[in-house]
Amino acid sequence: MKAPLTFLTLLFMLGSSNSAEDPPRVMLGRERCSDGREYLFELDRSKVAKLSAWHPESDGPAPISLKRACEIGRATLKARHPAIDEFEITRLAINEMVSTKRLGSWYYSLSYVGKRDGKSVPSCGFIVVVLMDGSSVEPIVTLPEKSDAP
Repeated sequence: MKAPLTFLTLLFMLGSSNSAEDPPRVMLGRERCSDGREYLFELDRSKVAKLSAWHPESDGPAPISLKRACEIGRATLKARHPAIDEFEITRLAINEMVSTKRLGSWYYSLSYVGKRDGKSVPSCGFIVVVLMDGSSVEPIVTLPEKSDAP
């Protein structure tokens, strides 16, 4: 039996702020689920300022290896969703935080499929953002507004 497909959109913001003063948080990504839930991945600019710079074309290997990022992602999801038996990675990307006006701030975006009893489960909420210091970004989860209509 196939798990129901979850419509999700993951957008990575690659533009800079249009205002004279940047907002206090940097948007790293957004996931929208078919049930209306939304996961926002944001980071305080003060945290960005504390991250070590890394330049993939000149600095050699990333501060956190891809393998280590996957391990961090899996552990993060296991803590976030303890009822899921296992997580299988389905997509990964490494992105620069372009909107920070600070070159060298990169992060991993990892997408997983969850499995329970060997079967895939709806996968909304199975994305992890891992920073180059080895920490993960907790998403801000919003629920759909309840309608008063019968």
